[in-house]
Amino acid sequence: MRSRLDIWRKRGRPGLTPTSRRLLDYWTDPSRERPLFFCQVEALETVMYLTECAAKQGDAWVANQLADYNAEANSGMPRIAMKMATGSGKTVVMAMLIAWHTLNRQADRSAKGFADAILVVAPGITIRDRLRPSPKSYRRHIPGPATHGRCTRTCPALNAARTVATARRVVRSEP
Repeated sequence: MRSRLDIWRKRGRPGLTPTSRRLLDYWTDPSRERPLFFCQVEALETVMYLTECAAKQGDAWVANQLADYNAEANSGMPRIAMKMATGSGKTVVMAMLIAWHTLNRQADRSAKGFADAILVVAPGITIRDRLRPSPKSYRRHIPGPATHGRCTRTCPALNAARTVATARRVVRSEP
């Protein structure tokens, strides 16, 4: 995937929606007060590429294979998974993916591949709380181009998502 992403980047990331392009341009702007780690950008780009561009770039097989795996594992509820190291900013990436889905869905209600109803199953209550709509939420502090750099509380389109964040409960079965 990395070699395909490199080619796509060098071509100027063709195939993105205008909303996705604005978000990615903003999130990768080197003048940002809090620049993202490369791994965060790569995770975002990978999901964006697979969702919006793979089929248009000759990589439909990847998206199709992932769709098959999703259908086999849990039909009707597509999932996104990323593998990132501890401390690399996974929660921020999840918040940005929620923003990406929501703003694309708000920009074009008929767009396929974008949701405005999102379920986040977090490993614990700290991450759950960071992703729930609240004053402490990371989602509230991920400004984007639609907010002119202000916190997302000022962006009604982003707040339109129906997001449920819950903590995974580990249940031990007794013998």
